[in-house]
Order: sequence, then C-alpha cells, then structure tokens
Amino acid sequence: MELPKLAIAALGGTVSMQARNAGEGVIPTVSGETQLASVPHLATFARVTVETLGLLPSASLDFGFLLTVLSWAQLQIKQGAVGVVLTQGTDTLEETATFFDYL
Repeated sequence: MELPKLAIAALGGTVSMQARNAGEGVIPTVSGETQLASVPHLATFARVTVETLGLLPSASLDFGFLLTVLSWAQLQIKQGAVGVVLTQGTDTLEETATFFDYL
C-alpha cells in the first residue's frame, strides 16, 4: 500500500527561532528540513515533502507572501498531496488561517 503524500512548508516565526550567537536575540533561522528531521517517524505514516518558503517573523507575513504560499499549497494538492501543513509563528496564526479560509 502506497503511503499518502504530505506537503509541509516552513514560513518562519516562533517555531523557527534561534539565536545565531550567544547573548543575541532570537530570529527565524531553522529551516523546514531541520524541523522535519526532529520527527523522523513521520515518514512511516506518509511520503513527506518539505520546503522552506520563508524564514520570516510572524508580523512580516504580508498578503503577497501569503498568496504565494496559497499557490504553493494548491500546487501540492494538484500533485497528489492529501494534506498540507504550514509551520509559522504564533503571533499571526489566526490571521493566516482566516486569510486562507476566505480565499
């Protein structure tokens, strides 16, 4: 039995925050590929593809960027993905979900 395809895109935000140097503030730096590596067992449930579409702070997710993300997600579904997961920061999570829901 073939596993379902799951497409994951990293946008940045809280989940990707790290300090580049000791004593500095945190910024989005952790790629989607690195995030996926922390859950290796996911591959037993789905054929997972991951892309880092951006490493942006939540407040920087503007409409233009989100339209690009939406196009990417629609393409993934067209190419056979049964699910799309977006990782992003918590500051604008509801706004992003509402934006996609309206579209």
